[in-house]
Amino acid sequence: MVKILIILMLLSTVCFGQYVDALSKLSISAIAGKDSVNIYMEALNGSGSLTSYKVPLDSLLQYGSTRLAASIATVTSTSTIDSTYGIILVNATSGSITLNLTAVASLQTGKRFIIKRTDSSANTVTVDPSSSETIDDETTQTLNQYDCLEIFSDGSEWWIK
Repeated sequence: MVKILIILMLLSTVCFGQYVDALSKLSISAIAGKDSVNIYMEALNGSGSLTSYKVPLDSLLQYGSTRLAASIATVTSTSTIDSTYGIILVNATSGSITLNLTAVASLQTGKRFIIKRTDSSANTVTVDPSSSETIDDETTQTLNQYDCLEIFSDGSEWWIK
């Protein structure tokens, strides 16, 4: 129960800019659509007026630039990175790896990936955007031993944070 109240207060702070009495004034419902889940929230603001807010679930999983929840995957071979990924731990001990990014247009604007290389081998780890897309105007990015790369989409290309 305490965890639920903390989450509700955090959500109300993110969406309404203030804490609300989570038990008596905040109403949250979720509606699953074809490609997303939207959270609908209503709360009494400081002046007693009812305020409504609709936000995609993925947006609630971010607080500013810090992700509160993300999937974590370990990759040990060449893989295609799609919307199901969040944090990617890459171990290239067994050989060179290419991470092929899904086309930006197929992902939600603002989608982020954190890619962390977890080994000290001499093998190569390459992050390769789809087709002619780039990451900071480069066709690929290479991760050396223990490097970390955080990228985000603006809806048309990838950028390094």
